[in-house]
Amino acid sequence: MNRQTISPEERIRFFRSGEGNRTRGQGRAAGDLETLLDLLQKGALRPVIDVVYPIEKVREAHRHVETKHSRGKVLVKIGGETGI
Repeated sequence: MNRQTISPEERIRFFRSGEGNRTRGQGRAAGDLETLLDLLQKGALRPVIDVVYPIEKVREAHRHVETKHSRGKVLVKIGGETGI
């Protein structure tokens, strides 16, 4: 599988085009994404990551989510990607 990195700006264009939205109100989704992108770029919004599991421990990650004790997002890392 060939994996391609998509910038936040490209994602907004994708949603604005309607291809990434299965429901009506596509303009609102694009507007929401633009707002989120602006906040992220300004550093006013920071995602909270509780824990990162390797794909080999996906069952443990699922159990962690089921406990409802996470204090942020639970991520599953696929492959040897660097960063989060």
